[in-house]
Amino acid sequence: MSKYKLKYNHICLIGLGSIGLRHLRIIKSLIPKIEITIVRSGKGKYYKEQLLATRIVDNISDALKFDYDAFFI
Repeated sequence: MSKYKLKYNHICLIGLGSIGLRHLRIIKSLIPKIEITIVRSGKGKYYKEQLLATRIVDNISDALKFDYDAFFI
């Protein structure tokens, strides 16, 4: 169990640039069981860290089919 008592169960990351990667790594290390959805255009390069995500979608419409506790843009 995480030492942080955050009540986030599912977050959405919009974009996976350098800051998005940093958010992804930090959030997953603090809350290992969190669900993470990443919105990617498909035009960026592949990052092995994206395997930490629960799902990857390629547009906002698909991302909005889920409920989130927070968004990171």
